[in-house]
Amino acid sequence: MTLFVAMIYGPIEGAVVGMIAGSMGDLTAGFAAYIPFTLVAKGLMGLATGLLYNVLKKRQGWRFVSPFVGATLMILVYMAAYAILIGKGLYLSSAFDCVQGYGMAILSIPLTFIFEKTGLANHLHQ
Repeated sequence: MTLFVAMIYGPIEGAVVGMIAGSMGDLTAGFAAYIPFTLVAKGLMGLATGLLYNVLKKRQGWRFVSPFVGATLMILVYMAAYAILIGKGLYLSSAFDCVQGYGMAILSIPLTFIFEKTGLANHLHQ
């Protein structure tokens, strides 16, 4: 959702959605200690994805590199969080973040493409 919103609506909107949804997910799942890291990770992911997407928008295929860059930044922030909070299990936990981040990137690309080609993206901006 964060990556899709960042590409359709923009970097600020993507960052806000990522920060709110991610921290609410941490709170409800019992991972409150991760909320500060989630705010940075998901905010940076949405912001970077949206900014890079806007810069590369005119370059057809290259624009879809942006969600992978955003996901990579999220993974790096969470790696730092694991090192600070638990010290071990860094690589195993990061593997799950890779699945989450790159999985979201893969799913957001066709969804964004469909919204752009059908005109739904322009309709949503009105």
